[in-house]
Amino acid sequence: MKYILLAFSLILFACSEPTKDSSLIEMSFNQAMWQNNISNRRAMLNDFLAKYDLQKQNSSSIKQLLGEPDGYYLYDEFPAYRLKEKGDCVVAFPINRKTGKVKRALIEPENCLIQGN
Repeated sequence: MKYILLAFSLILFACSEPTKDSSLIEMSFNQAMWQNNISNRRAMLNDFLAKYDLQKQNSSSIKQLLGEPDGYYLYDEFPAYRLKEKGDCVVAFPINRKTGKVKRALIEPENCLIQGN
């Protein structure tokens, strides 16, 4: 009888829908929402990176798209935006000083997006 209950429990568990981690939900990039709601930025980041070719952007165009930065990364010309209300988690846009263009999006600290809120 014990094994039947165990088997039944395993079947129910296997057939149930997976739970969704709200931190993994993705949203379309929305400029106004990015600027006014830090808690949604992580969800919009992938869509933003897919829509805009960063290597064609410069510091000014990043600021036009994302608004004034929350701070700067390493140097005053590398805009950075918080991705969480609490704790350290930012996306920064290092600029190539020779071309003036964005090199890449840099998440700092590296693993902050996979950590809990």
